[in-house]
Amino acid sequence: MASKAYEALARAKQKEAAARAEKRRAEKMIMEERASALTKHFPVLDETEMQNGVPVPKVGDVDKFVAHLRELYDASLKGESSTAGAPQEQPEAQPVVADEEPQEAVQTPQEPILEPDAEQEPEQSSYTVYEPDEDDVAGMAGELRGAYGKQLRANAKSLDDGLYKGLREVENDPSDQLESLRAEVERARERFHGSKAEVEALKHRKSPSFYASMRLYAFIGNRSQDPLNRLMSRMMEQMFEAMMRRMQEEQRRLYERRREMWDAEKALKAEENRVSKRGLSPELQRINDKIQRGCESKSLGE
Repeated sequence: MASKAYEALARAKQKEAAARAEKRRAEKMIMEERASALTKHFPVLDETEMQNGVPVPKVGDVDKFVAHLRELYDASLKGESSTAGAPQEQPEAQPVVADEEPQEAVQTPQEPILEPDAEQEPEQSSYTVYEPDEDDVAGMAGELRGAYGKQLRANAKSLDDGLYKGLREVENDPSDQLESLRAEVERARERFHGSKAEVEALKHRKSPSFYASMRLYAFIGNRSQDPLNRLMSRMMEQMFEAMMRRMQEEQRRLYERRREMWDAEKALKAEENRVSKRGLSPELQRINDKIQRGCESKSLGE
């Protein structure tokens, strides 16, 4: 019984050794066919593109070359089971079809770069429906001058006051004040649209884009088995953090500019209530404060 067991074990080892030898022979045949196919696919190569006597393919032709190697490998498997020397299974016949493939415009798939869409302005009718004119400014200045004059007379003070004179000048010539209000609104709008353009440029910039960076980061992370790949993975992570911080900063600046623009436009629109409401509106109060500060600084200078 022991001798039979030893014989069976010896036969199993012989079969295993024969299988390993057959596998090595098949791998050697594949490498030889790969070298010959590379030589036929890329006949014009520099010496710098050679590695160990085997030409290195270009990056754009890797997919086509892998497909051709699969065809050669399938053909070699068929050649082992069929009669050797069949003309239709000669390895020289395969590169003829493969030589035509590099002429086709087949390249590695690339993610299309998204171009920013045409900038569509939101509906701004809620805060651009009102445009003040000179009559509005003159009327507001007149009401403010009248209220201030009543206060001076109630306190038994003279109307020969710098603030009162300033209000009278605005009432008589409201064009300067109107232009300053409009210029302030335009400046707020320009700052807002500038911040919006910066955010859109960050979202849709071509190189490097967030999408391409994420794809590259995923590619490196899945293959981080050596120190170099792990170092590149950490560098990509730091780059993502910097890009996200910049995006958040631009978003915050955009919201601030939008708030400033809306505040300036609402200040203009609020002047419509000058007829129905008595007293000082926020815009008139701001004008009053400016004139008051001017008078105080003038008195301090004297």
